[in-house]
Amino acid sequence: MTFNSDHFDLTNWKLTLPVDAGNGFGGTAVEVKKLVGYEGNHFYDAADGAMVFRADVAGATTSGSKYARSELREMQGSDRAAWTLAEGGTMTATLKVDAVPVRSDGSEGRVVIGQIHGEDEELVRLYWEMACPH
Repeated sequence: MTFNSDHFDLTNWKLTLPVDAGNGFGGTAVEVKKLVGYEGNHFYDAADGAMVFRADVAGATTSGSKYARSELREMQGSDRAAWTLAEGGTMTATLKVDAVPVRSDGSEGRVVIGQIHGEDEELVRLYWEMACPH
């Protein structure tokens, strides 16, 4: 068995999962701070070494949000990392979206696939929307 931490350096990251402390969907989303050797239903290592995230639409949420998520958050020690435009930087990623939620009108919805946090607010939010031509 392999873990995401076998393929990626996850030492400066925490994971938010769309489940509550009882592994249900009704409460506040849990955070996992020790990711070396961690695996679960919403964050696991695929056979090809890819990092897999899952989030059920009805999943637990974080305070201040109404959307469930599985996400990594970069940390600086016990503090949240924050980027500035003055720092600049480059981030490269490859991803595959296997499914998106269906809206109440039957159309396919969208998901946030990336977010860069600044000190007080987000600098960038990336969406995947099935209705967009690609």
